[in-house]
Amino acid sequence: LRALRRYRDDQTVALVAALDRSGPVRERLYEALLALAAMDLADPDRRGCLAVNTATALASTDPEATDLVRRMLDLTEQALTALVEEGQRAGEIAGDRDAAALGSLLMNTVVGMRVVARVAESGAGAARLDRVIRGAVGAL
Repeated sequence: LRALRRYRDDQTVALVAALDRSGPVRERLYEALLALAAMDLADPDRRGCLAVNTATALASTDPEATDLVRRMLDLTEQALTALVEEGQRAGEIAGDRDAAALGSLLMNTVVGMRVVARVAESGAGAARLDRVIRGAVGAL
């Protein structure tokens, strides 16, 4: 659990920092998601995301690990929802869209990307993940 907590701290800080810089919201989101994909694809062992791996392997047997992963997903979703709300205030994202629903969609996109990257072939995987990212950002 110590490794999972450290991973949470490192990953959350990195994502929030990537989302919390200046510039257009869609561009920041695209670049943050692209950086996540590149990091996963750069791992020659394709170990994947520790949070996703923990959720899929231990969710039914380890309540403490499950709770920690759940909180990690919540933090990710909150950061993404806040970014959507910022985009709405700036007029970059339609104000009539449900920011919480879009934040949930983006969080699930991140989780799915992490799974795809784990099994992807380098070139084809990068192209697929880029399509996913462009589709998610475009859906806003």
